[in-house]
Amino acid sequence: MKYIALLSILLFFISCEEDTIQKDNQFGQLQGVVIDAETESPLKGVTLMTNPASTALVSDDNGNFTFSKVKIGDIALAVKKKDYVSQTVNVNVDEDQTTSVTVYLVKDENVKSTITINEPVPGNGANDQKQSITFKWKVEKTGKDVPLTYSVFYYESGSTVRKIVGENLNQLQAYIDGLKLDTTYYWYVVAKNDGKVVANSPTWSFKTQKEQE
Repeated sequence: MKYIALLSILLFFISCEEDTIQKDNQFGQLQGVVIDAETESPLKGVTLMTNPASTALVSDDNGNFTFSKVKIGDIALAVKKKDYVSQTVNVNVDEDQTTSVTVYLVKDENVKSTITINEPVPGNGANDQKQSITFKWKVEKTGKDVPLTYSVFYYESGSTVRKIVGENLNQLQAYIDGLKLDTTYYWYVVAKNDGKVVANSPTWSFKTQKEQE
């Protein structure tokens, strides 16, 4: 009985180790394009890194990039370029699948204040969302207190065509309807002061419900 118990424990740990190895070896591909949010022109020379970490890349002359091997699951894509506001895009990568994403960067207007846009509704990665949604967010400020207006943009997964939900809004919310069923969308918020961009939220994602209620 003693040896049987030891053998059972050994098999248990081997099984756990195999499961860990299988999860660690599950990968997908992440590709996309980086675009100037104002001119809608592709941006070359943009630095991109993923978290969990993979190889750092730089976008090509057409703004394109490809991470050929990324661990599956929720990925934060950090995007940086001189004279632009740094951006973070949250995506989900599936095993043996290619996830496509468009990244919009806005010019840095060098306003002397630190402004953070966070706590999105719907939350990042939210599923089963209705075709009509009220986007909401919160804003934190440090330094110079500046009056802000907001513009909200969204686009479908795999698309480079973004649409505007609201522009020069004074409130921290924007309503949208007519979304497609069973579709992944990305959205983000741009804050302006006196017409100048002072902050850019991360790009969040959500997926609509499969059937209309």
